[in-house]
Amino acid sequence: MYLSDEGFGRLADLVLGLSEELCGGRTVLVLEGGHHPEALCRSALKVIDRLTDPGAVDSEAFRRREDEDLYKIKRIVQEAKGHLSPYWRL
Repeated sequence: MYLSDEGFGRLADLVLGLSEELCGGRTVLVLEGGHHPEALCRSALKVIDRLTDPGAVDSEAFRRREDEDLYKIKRIVQEAKGHLSPYWRL
């Protein structure tokens, strides 16, 4: 599926609306893994935002933290590759 973050938020709106109409607001959501962790995180945040009070989730703070963590992870992976490259093709 090629949906934007907002697209996932809109799907959540539709599911929540139907759950109110059909089953008293009871809703079950399942998070399926993805092939693009950053996009998965942003989409999940949009859905969580729809489930909470407006402004309860600071998506921008999550995005900044994600960027910082991703930079650290990339640096660690590069360092590990440097140590392992004499022994394996990476």
